[in-house]
Amino acid sequence: MSFRTSILQSVGQSLTSDQIEFLAREVDKDFDLSRVSGFGSSIRVPQQVAVRCIGDHFSADRDLLAFRSRVLRAEGTFLTGMQVGLKGKATLLELLELQGWKFDRQMGQFIKDQSSERTADWGYMVEGREYHLSFAALDVVSSSEFGANEANVFAALREYIRNYAEVWNGRLWSWMGDGGMVAFHGADAVNRSAISMMAVLLNLPVFNIKYLPGGPELRLRIGMHYGTATYKHPVNEIFSNDLRVAQKLESDVCEPNRMAISSSVYTFLKPELYPWFQPGPRLDQLDTFKLTRVME
Repeated sequence: MSFRTSILQSVGQSLTSDQIEFLAREVDKDFDLSRVSGFGSSIRVPQQVAVRCIGDHFSADRDLLAFRSRVLRAEGTFLTGMQVGLKGKATLLELLELQGWKFDRQMGQFIKDQSSERTADWGYMVEGREYHLSFAALDVVSSSEFGANEANVFAALREYIRNYAEVWNGRLWSWMGDGGMVAFHGADAVNRSAISMMAVLLNLPVFNIKYLPGGPELRLRIGMHYGTATYKHPVNEIFSNDLRVAQKLESDVCEPNRMAISSSVYTFLKPELYPWFQPGPRLDQLDTFKLTRVME
């Protein structure tokens, strides 16, 4: 579950429509729930519609975090005749910390955890310049199976993937609850990324033994594509068509505990890696290949 979904779910469980509108206006004085929802001023806006409007209005992650900060500051106070009580607060804060955001109580807002910047940024890339990168998109299969243990399992998985990425000079650029994006740059980026992600899959049974001894088994899908992106900071706001291709390979082509790669990745692989892949289905006129041997 993404942190945006978790924030909105928590808002829906904790606030009335009137409280949502009151707090949203304190973040953005131009917010008008009756106008945004289309219900008009004479009809009470249903609570779930109000939640959806918050997600639409605060479409940038930073803006939604600003709204969430205001909600946290309002906890325990009385707004529109009712006390503000927050459900799922601890779990949500843990999830946001996984994204590198911590709530500073003195400042009353979320701040970026600078301790994670070494992984998020190589340190020499120039803002606004386009770079060639090998992207690996990862996602957990059936992530809802892990119940109350979800936050701990996904925190351990994030570090597991980060470690294998950094061994091969890759960087975990973003993490959204149960999946993320790893990037590799520089000489031989494609082969380093392929071997790194193969190692992630190969050692996944050890991860399951350590963190999920009683089940259920955690399974991954990985999509890889070689292309370009324009660098910006923070890196979790970087987006490009090629990055999106890696995500689509993961979601539309890849099978559980496998990896799907584009022809742009396959072309640059070392010959000794070719036997590990076989042709897959075409994706938007793009040839794909699927990893078949690593888990056998």
